[in-house]
Amino acid sequence: MKIFDSHTHINAPQFKGEVAEVLQRAQALDVVKMLVIGYDKPSTDCLFSLMKQYKGIIYGAVGCHPEDAAHYNDNLIEYLRGKLQHPQMRALGEIGLDYHCDTPHEIQKEVFRSQINLAKELDLPISVHNRDAFEDVYTILRESDIQQVGGIMHSFNGNAFWAQKFLQLGMSLSYSGVITFKNAADVREAFMVTPLERVLVE
Repeated sequence: MKIFDSHTHINAPQFKGEVAEVLQRAQALDVVKMLVIGYDKPSTDCLFSLMKQYKGIIYGAVGCHPEDAAHYNDNLIEYLRGKLQHPQMRALGEIGLDYHCDTPHEIQKEVFRSQINLAKELDLPISVHNRDAFEDVYTILRESDIQQVGGIMHSFNGNAFWAQKFLQLGMSLSYSGVITFKNAADVREAFMVTPLERVLVE
């Protein structure tokens, strides 16, 4: 089996000097390629360095995380637009809504919509972060006609009802280690209604 890890942060400072070892461990478990997420300028700089060093193994995504939505402006949009045109970029993200953080909900929604429009402009799928915001994430994706580019529900932790709702929009669902938790029966039920061709792992 060959596995593509759909969401990693090996560009974080904690992995400095250890990436080669991390990739060796991953490959020993049949993880042969991975999507690395740039979440700020230093992590994006590191991502570009890793894509150059590990071409054909590491691919990229970059976006404005909902926790940082208050800092989203025209300069950042142009920065993202430029970075996303690199040939090893595969998605815009992670983007979405996080109602656990302090950023006002309306700002998060505005930034989410803006980045979806940017993804459609660049013809890139999106990687969606959703925390405590199922209804609003679903509504924005539906109203944005997301089928045009599609995307991933990153670390999906909803139940079968929400799995089917997002699948109907054309989204794929990415499951993480959360699915193994004893209290994650709902997530396992969601997995059971997800067609295998729409399942990703991270």
